[in-house]
Amino acid sequence: MIETGEGAARTTDFDAAEDDVTIYVDGLNDAETSPVLSYATDEEASTTTVSLDGAESLVFDGLFTPEELNIALVDPDDIDFAAIP
Repeated sequence: MIETGEGAARTTDFDAAEDDVTIYVDGLNDAETSPVLSYATDEEASTTTVSLDGAESLVFDGLFTPEELNIALVDPDDIDFAAIP
């Protein structure tokens, strides 16, 4: 589940064995460089924060490595709506 509000979206039930994370970035296909993803864990709060070009974008409940999150950056223009049932 993703909870939105002000600031970064919060993911409360991420399961690295079952879930995939995709961040849709407008204009990604035309960008000269991809945005930089960075990761920070807070052991006291038991959260993992993902930032996109330095701006906090996602906060996960739990401590995860970048490999466990396996985040894909995708341009929304690449969504194949015809393939969605």
